[in-house]
Amino acid sequence: MDGQKSCQVCAFRPRWWATASTILALVVLLASVQPVQARRCNLKISGEMPEDWDVSGYEVSPDGLSVIYTAEQWWGEGFGLFRVKLTGGPPVKLNGALGKGSRRLTFSISPDGQWVVYWDDQDTPGVLELYSVPITGGMRIKLNSELAVGAEVRGFSISPDSQRVVYEVGQTLEDVNELFSTPIFGGTPIKLNGDLVEGEFVWDASISPDSQRVVYLTYQRAADIFNLYSVPTAGGESIKLDSDLDEGGVVSNYRISPDSQRVVYLAYQDANDVSELYSVFLSGGTPVKLNGDLVEGREIRRFLISPDSLRVVYLADQQNDDIFELYSVLVTGAARVKLNGSLVSSGDVTTRFEISQDSQRVVYAADQRVNGVYELFSVPLAGGTALLISHNRQLYFEYEVPGVPFFRISADGQYAVFYAWDEIYPDAVELCSVSTDGSSIYILTYEMNRGLYDSFNINPSSHTVEFRSNLVDPEVTNLVQAPINRDSYQWWNQLNGWLVEGGGVTSWEYGPGGNYVVYRADQEVDEKFELYVTFDGIFLPLVRR
Repeated sequence: MDGQKSCQVCAFRPRWWATASTILALVVLLASVQPVQARRCNLKISGEMPEDWDVSGYEVSPDGLSVIYTAEQWWGEGFGLFRVKLTGGPPVKLNGALGKGSRRLTFSISPDGQWVVYWDDQDTPGVLELYSVPITGGMRIKLNSELAVGAEVRGFSISPDSQRVVYEVGQTLEDVNELFSTPIFGGTPIKLNGDLVEGEFVWDASISPDSQRVVYLTYQRAADIFNLYSVPTAGGESIKLDSDLDEGGVVSNYRISPDSQRVVYLAYQDANDVSELYSVFLSGGTPVKLNGDLVEGREIRRFLISPDSLRVVYLADQQNDDIFELYSVLVTGAARVKLNGSLVSSGDVTTRFEISQDSQRVVYAADQRVNGVYELFSVPLAGGTALLISHNRQLYFEYEVPGVPFFRISADGQYAVFYAWDEIYPDAVELCSVSTDGSSIYILTYEMNRGLYDSFNINPSSHTVEFRSNLVDPEVTNLVQAPINRDSYQWWNQLNGWLVEGGGVTSWEYGPGGNYVVYRADQEVDEKFELYVTFDGIFLPLVRR
């Protein structure tokens, strides 16, 4: 039943009025109990849907009070956008009439939690347009102006201050893609890019964290180049950020610094056959090259800006051809330093590296000690001794598993969680947690050759790790929680309710602070996917059934 709570936690809680003999019996029983997977109370929140409808996508509101979700008919005959309270209750439909044969329905919640912006062809079948609606429901507002024949909205983003929506409009007939900005509550859209001719287009637009400017790439057909521009979010003069590029020059990738002061970008700027890394003020100026000298054929494969906006970490074969190493440099171009330790012959640092949220350390994967044996290392962001933190565990280094992260760093920067080959069972994998200073390792799973483990994530609280597993029952896929700093297979906490045979959790999202989890599962009827919430609880030992 919708809104009905299901609770499967079993724990011993003696009351003050219990007899001495009862308490003694409980003590004896508890002493003989083995801790196994605990279960939490959970609540279905997606309401009662028609038999041939599924929940297809969802997002938790920033204030943690609501979930917005899309429901889709199995045969693609219609989409619905709904809002429901975390405490349950009847869902409120937010979009217009369900579009029969709609191509898609994509949505996003404003950071202040007051608006939902969605992208749908609800007015004209096959023509995607942009709408906003209060999160509690109400009048739907079309945000784009009237579109020319063959045009459609091709993407959008909401400014961090929740005031404006920036979106792209593609004109199929003229093969032109342009960028617009409009108030989230409706108003007159403003074109952000300069004039374009047939075959030219804008793409990969991003709004700065302070909501003041938009950065975007433009293809200039006459010169056959990709340039980088910055423009005020509410409209104004577009400023070219890169230096003059030769014919065929390309800005291929960029990131805006978290403090909204700079843009770091990759470009064939100084030489057409070498892609290098540059930093420039968001409002324009002279770009500064960040990497050391690169010769023809060498490249920068990946880069990140630290959360404190002070340094850039990049991966390049800067010193030796086709030997990729990790470097850190100030965003101003000074104090460049190599981060990784000495590499064994033919060893490499991989593209799997991350900066901790406190901007103190970089964690990276490399076959630094033995060629072909990948391990996890941690090093101070500004340089220093690179520590082996995976404790001689060989990393499960598999690129072909879609959606499975190689490793993650906890929000507090204290732990890294990763997959490693099991030390006992051949071809088995286990999930491990290590402290980023290398002092401790914890095995979060066991007998991995018998179970499915994928799609793990670290709770925003940094206290637990959540992952999917079919180890307890091979016929279903459960969502499991484990403490991040304990050999915790004895302390697993199953988050979902009892699943029907063949059922499973497909995905999940955290509420603010990680105090609850919203998940999608065919929990009650096989292949009918609905939405549930499970709330915070305590790890409790259960009596083995």
